Amino acid sequence: MRTRTCFVFMLILLLLSSCAQSSPMPSDSTVPDSTAAPVPMIAFTADEPAYTIIYPEHLIGPLLDSARELYKTLRSETGSVSLDMTNDWLRAGTEGSPYEILIGQTNRPETAAVMAKLGYSDYAVEVVGSKLVILGGSSDGTAAAIEYFLQNCLKNNSVTLPADYAYHYRSDKMYDGVLLDSIPLGTYTLVYTSTTKPAAVAALDAFSHTFGLMEAIDIANDNGKETAIVLGSTPRKPFSALPFYTYEILVEGKTIYINAHDAAAYEMALAHIRDVILKNNGRVDDLGRFATQYTLPEREQYIKDPSLLQMRWALRDEVAPDWLLDYEARKTALTNGADGRILSISHRADFQYYPENSIESIISCYYLGVDILELDIQPTKDNVLILMHDDTLTRMTDAEKYIGTEGYPNSDKVADWTLEQIKVLRLKEGQGGKTAALTEFRVPTLEEALLVARERMFIVPDKQDYWRYIDTDAVMAASGKAYLYTDMVKSGNYESILISYRVSAAEGCSIQKQILERTGIAPLIYIRGKESAMAGNLDTLRQSAQPGTFLLQINGAFEPDDETINSYRTVIKPLGDITVGAWTITDETDIESVWKTMQDIGIDIIMTNHPHELIDFIMANYKPNNNG
Repeated sequence: MRTRTCFVFMLILLLLSSCAQSSPMPSDSTVPDSTAAPVPMIAFTADEPAYTIIYPEHLIGPLLDSARELYKTLRSETGSVSLDMTNDWLRAGTEGSPYEILIGQTNRPETAAVMAKLGYSDYAVEVVGSKLVILGGSSDGTAAAIEYFLQNCLKNNSVTLPADYAYHYRSDKMYDGVLLDSIPLGTYTLVYTSTTKPAAVAALDAFSHTFGLMEAIDIANDNGKETAIVLGSTPRKPFSALPFYTYEILVEGKTIYINAHDAAAYEMALAHIRDVILKNNGRVDDLGRFATQYTLPEREQYIKDPSLLQMRWALRDEVAPDWLLDYEARKTALTNGADGRILSISHRADFQYYPENSIESIISCYYLGVDILELDIQPTKDNVLILMHDDTLTRMTDAEKYIGTEGYPNSDKVADWTLEQIKVLRLKEGQGGKTAALTEFRVPTLEEALLVARERMFIVPDKQDYWRYIDTDAVMAASGKAYLYTDMVKSGNYESILISYRVSAAEGCSIQKQILERTGIAPLIYIRGKESAMAGNLDTLRQSAQPGTFLLQINGAFEPDDETINSYRTVIKPLGDITVGAWTITDETDIESVWKTMQDIGIDIIMTNHPHELIDFIMANYKPNNNG
């Protein structure tokens, strides 16, 4: 099962206080027949309190969507016009309303009181004073709590609960208890500093799911207890700074010390500790097994063997199961209506954890289970194809400090720089910009991307003004004379690139035919067009493309309004088992409820800016018969 922390402040309140395991409670407990005075949760008259749904200020993604659905459902079912919804931000010195429905990890003390009773996979619906807390130990748990509330507490178009109402669901942990050299992990203390606090939050979240809760304290309150996992340089053990992407774990007696380059590296180290515990079935007799050091391998090494690159998200997510990594199954699904599952395209790869369009973000997508990458390709001055979205280098690299110096170009235009000059540049985190941190990652070539993708993933190439698929004037006559086929030959990868953007169905068939004649391999064709062009494109592909090598994309961002939904249904239904893709990459629509709508109307491929969340959606909505 995959685990996830959807927002970095999860369990932050537990960090500031003891995180010891609460007293046991039954798997299900509630007080349905209480004689306590009932609390009306939804206002119907001026005499009843007006409630507000409160959610965490920085909440994003599926859980925010669930909170919105709760709001809509309550308004609709109860007919209440006084119910409101807002985030938990408060002006300094002010307090929230006494009449609130608290969803998830809000900053309210009532949330903290309920959270202290929950493990990672537990959830609760509980009245605290005049407030209602709907909360899980994880985002999935909170979603389950919302579902429970709607099914069991919304009755006869109203919500009125006893003042001591409390429903708690407690899940089973993987182990009764983890032992480190015969000492329960729950008696260990996680000691953190101000700089390692985010990693400690993530560790509590991940560990509590699998092993149960443990105590965490700030170094200022450290009592020197030997049974501790100590994060960062402390008076206990000072450390020197480590290079980029590096961590080390030392064991002295019963104390485990971790030193790392940054928050991401600390999480990687904690993931290693978790994995050692799992590998040893919850019993680690020799703590020396935790001791290790990880340093970023040379690029050439992990391009050749991606498994050498430890994932930054290792503590928050698990590597996709075998069925989702199966290349042949992926290739088959692309051309047979996706075999009942949703296929994924990650826009610019994984810029949630790595620089966009980077080799590292490509590897990240592979291990997540992403099927296709949308990558931006441009030629350098010496006509080598690299991955870069902008036609300038400044947003995503440190080119600015080189411009006009020691023979470097006087501009930041990609086309003015040679590959050798670009090789000195370092990529910025995420989607770059002036304030983004620099990494040690480098700008990749298309050849490198194809080496990683070979027999793993597929690529939709973008920025087609700058290149052509193949060295012929018969197609893409207005595009630049840099050829993707050149890098297909260099990498020996003729399958990964989908013949797609900015070509007609007829041009796509021509490109496929020429590559087939030269290599004996027919790359897949993914033709994009408006709804009105779908039937004609399909006819052309059936007549001229190799059988079973094509699919279709409906052009334009999907909007979940009735007009769009109906038009898509009308177009998709006659296409039969042809795989059909669409995309939504706006914050408002790149969410689970919209993905579900897209799936329901027959869309097989979704392009997203949130591959981690989309893969969770896919895994929740499709399991193969041989679920690996």
